[in-house]
Amino acid sequence: MAGFLCIAMMKEPPYQIMIGVTEYEPDVWVETLLKPYHLLCYQGFYDLITAETLYLQQLLQAGIKAQSGRAFMAAPDEIIKNFMLVRDQVLGFEYEEQNKPPNTQMVFNDYETDAFYENNESEEPQDENELLYNQAKESEFASEKAFQLYQQAAQLDYKPAYIALAHAYLNGWGCKRNINAALIWVQRTLDALNQLNTDERIEVGELLHSLASEYENDSDQAIPDFKKAYQLNLQAAELGCELAYTSLACACLAGYGVEKNLNAALEWSMREIEANIIYGYNHATTCFVEAGMKPQAEKLWKRCFKEQAVETIATSCLRVYKKQVLAGSIAINPDIEMLFSSLAERLTNYQKELGVSIYDEEIAWLGVRDTCIVCHIPILPETARKTEGKCANCFIKELS
Repeated sequence: MAGFLCIAMMKEPPYQIMIGVTEYEPDVWVETLLKPYHLLCYQGFYDLITAETLYLQQLLQAGIKAQSGRAFMAAPDEIIKNFMLVRDQVLGFEYEEQNKPPNTQMVFNDYETDAFYENNESEEPQDENELLYNQAKESEFASEKAFQLYQQAAQLDYKPAYIALAHAYLNGWGCKRNINAALIWVQRTLDALNQLNTDERIEVGELLHSLASEYENDSDQAIPDFKKAYQLNLQAAELGCELAYTSLACACLAGYGVEKNLNAALEWSMREIEANIIYGYNHATTCFVEAGMKPQAEKLWKRCFKEQAVETIATSCLRVYKKQVLAGSIAINPDIEMLFSSLAERLTNYQKELGVSIYDEEIAWLGVRDTCIVCHIPILPETARKTEGKCANCFIKELS
């Protein structure tokens, strides 16, 4: 099979090499590679199979384990040097078979190996660090070997390895779970944020949020500390972790770890909504209700029921909405009331699927409601029977 034997190298660290053969133009072959590769060089042969086989054997003799179409680590000058050792031999075979002068011109795709080393001498330690890090990623997930490799990379000051070690200690991957150690490695990444890319920063934010949850939920590793949890979530939010918005809204609304502040709670709640986190409607309307801003709460609920999926509202928002209605804090909008039968149907099907009855009260309220004869807010039929048609507040007032 006639064609080209091609050698490509990644454009960015860790500069992995790829070898392959193609019947088409080399530029077409390199475009099929998943990562951004640079076409290092290529050579035309009449017998690609023989050329590639001899080349891979030569690399193995030189201590370089390579497979066709698989990325591997090697210095580009070693790759080219070993290729040239077998090139003339293969072309000599072809000359004897084809009885024509061998093509001895090897094509370099405007790339010089010397320039590579001149431009990257200062990055050699970084490349070594990345190599350890990549070896860890290629090891068995959550294994002790991967953990040890991440440690080695971190000791050589490779910042992404800090993140990997924080994950490992937080989850017990290849080591004993240790929240304090996880927090130390996360704090080290915060000292080197300018050396992390956007995705890595977000990952650090998610780690901070996970650590905050340990202090919020009384885990086996952390004594409850709402103030510390609040500070960690604040750092997480600054790094773009959207899950932290919910924790911060709840903290400001309830006064957990920070002084209660409805304005701050509302700000975080609206950021939840902007991030399409449906619980933001619960928190924001609660802020409005506590501030006595009934029209704003009703307007926001109308937006929620208009924009969000019915099944999501049924399980995530309905109880808060119902509580505000029954407390007389808001009135039922006619547009929302039109969705009640659909909400009840969704909850009924949901309960059947799970084999539970946790939403029976909500389903009953959605299906058949009575109205307090005094203040005219909706009340449950059972309440109406027990309180002579009045809501609990009106009934208690009358008794007193």
